[in-house]
Amino acid sequence: PPLPIHTIHPNNINVHSGAYSSPGNL
Repeated sequence: PPLPIHTIHPNNINVHSGAYSSPGNL
């Protein structure tokens, strides 16, 4: 499923939930 728009940004550690982490969010 598509990820929420606020979690798409790579290397974004300020996501609301780890379950919605993008592939680049490390």
